[in-house]
Amino acid sequence: MKIFPDIQSCIICEDVRREMNGKLMLIGVIPTITVPKLPCKLDRLHIVTSLCCGQGDFSLDTRIYAPDQKTIVLQNEKPNLISMKDTNTLATIVQCFVNPTLHEPGIYWVEILVDNILKLRFPFPITVKPINQNG
Repeated sequence: MKIFPDIQSCIICEDVRREMNGKLMLIGVIPTITVPKLPCKLDRLHIVTSLCCGQGDFSLDTRIYAPDQKTIVLQNEKPNLISMKDTNTLATIVQCFVNPTLHEPGIYWVEILVDNILKLRFPFPITVKPINQNG
């Protein structure tokens, strides 16, 4: 029987490393991005999504929409496939976007879809703060 999973957490960060014991280490957790000017190219942007309480095989899609809430600026190239053998199974997906470019300030929107069903949507603000040249 297929039981849709819950989103346990979804975190945006600069980098993810796996320790020898298998634990994930999230580096530079990002609630918002402030840059001196736009457009701005980032090195990497990771979205770490943990799922729980599901059973069966699922696909997980990650999308980031521009402030107009219509234009997709980042999306995984193909769905991540997840297999949860029972409701006690936990699954963590790390989606890495390499060299994403931000073009405008505003509230971007992150969406997580499971089997093309929207399961989570949250704001991700991008702001501009010019560097003070006078120190």
